[in-house]
Amino acid sequence: GIAATIFLFALCIESMADNQQLQFQNKKHAINSVSGTFASATKSIMAKSAENKDLVDGFCQSGLFAIVRKPNYAAEQLIWISYYLFSVAASAPTTWPQSQYQGTVSWV
Repeated sequence: GIAATIFLFALCIESMADNQQLQFQNKKHAINSVSGTFASATKSIMAKSAENKDLVDGFCQSGLFAIVRKPNYAAEQLIWISYYLFSVAASAPTTWPQSQYQGTVSWV
């Protein structure tokens, strides 16, 4: 149900972020290998292009990275939330409230 949907959504987000970062790094390294120094090449060749702003700055700022600074980390947190929801779904519905809070109450 909900846990599986969250898990699959987070897995897709994490995969998309990995692919975007890989494409950016490949492009960055290709420019670096041609010119010898990345900083001089990007500032002279691509400073006028808004599309290549992330190359000029040296880190990915487009796609998912424009929305969240670390989309992989955000997706990983969603995966852990889905694990918790799977564990809640696996527990018996009649004992769920007691078993979830029993450790906290006994600790206090």
